[in-house]
Amino acid sequence: MADTPKIRFKDFTEDWEQKKLGNVVNVYSGKDYKHLEDGDIPVYGTGGYMLSVSEALSESENAIGIGRKGTIDNPYILKAPFWTIDTLFYCIPNNGYDLDFTFGVFQNINWKSMDESTGVPSLSKTAINNVNILLPAQNEQDKIGTYFSTLDYLITLHQRKCNDIKELKKCMLQKMFPKKDKKIPEIRFAGFTDDWEERKLGELIKKYEDPVETPHDGYERLGIRSHAKGTFHSYVESGKELGTAKMHRVAADKFIVNITFAWEHAVAITDENDEGKLVSHRFPQFSFNAELKSLFFKYVMFDKKFREYLELSSPGGAGRNRVLKINDMLKYDVKLPNIKEQKKIGEYFRNLDHLISLHQHKCDELKEVKKFMLQNMFP
Repeated sequence: MADTPKIRFKDFTEDWEQKKLGNVVNVYSGKDYKHLEDGDIPVYGTGGYMLSVSEALSESENAIGIGRKGTIDNPYILKAPFWTIDTLFYCIPNNGYDLDFTFGVFQNINWKSMDESTGVPSLSKTAINNVNILLPAQNEQDKIGTYFSTLDYLITLHQRKCNDIKELKKCMLQKMFPKKDKKIPEIRFAGFTDDWEERKLGELIKKYEDPVETPHDGYERLGIRSHAKGTFHSYVESGKELGTAKMHRVAADKFIVNITFAWEHAVAITDENDEGKLVSHRFPQFSFNAELKSLFFKYVMFDKKFREYLELSSPGGAGRNRVLKINDMLKYDVKLPNIKEQKKIGEYFRNLDHLISLHQHKCDELKEVKKFMLQNMFP
């Protein structure tokens, strides 16, 4: 084990000192909470927050929670006051040891290798106390702890923002489309007052086909994720192509459905990245007429009623035995406003999706930075 990390802050050069984790933290057992009254003290288990009670096990000292049974490899910081159940240890750093730095140490330990059970994963106080760790001087601990605390704050910030926008989108999808037996939505943009019109889906879309000979030298295939989560691509090597004479070339801005898994909401709107990919006859495509904007219909697709309708239009058993009846799908009643309002609504939800992706990407990026720095800022 090296005595210094690969990456460290400027001006720190001294070797780190080896110690037992039991010299750095005091490990306490959680307790049953059922005798307590409701209150505002959070109770934690291995999966996180559970409920709130009237008393605390730790009134003023923050700690690190680590599972005794079940999930033993997911430590997290506990802010006082708190209570923990008996499957979660709480470890309070001794004086002179930075909480955030110690949390970094906990995240770098292979806790699964200390599992003492042949059944449900289990960890003991003895196993925790006997872990050998390396520690720098207090001022370097503080610096490292602050760095990781800031990273965690930014990760939480972006994840919370992402979740908030997802909740906003969910709420607005319910309120910006008319409810059953209503002709206007609860919320709409200023300047729009006309009733929405109800039309059959078959009046608004038309079957699109671009058949091609099945390639024998490899090709890019398009698939559709269930639960309306978009498309994906995969490469089909030469010799593994479908045994059919014809396939179909995908075009952009089409409604596409996997008839085998339509009951599981395998539908999408194609874009320029999907263009030119190949699909079998089980992936019919549809063009939109002048009365329906694809960007608006993309969010009609998310409606629970449409998903349920696809399921009802796919009779049979599970899996490949449940094939969508296209003619039944085309009978679906679509409520739609004029083109101008469709465009406004579609753009609004597209912007929300962009913000969700932005914050999720930033969150994932920061998690990768944290993972890398945990590996390199500790010996």
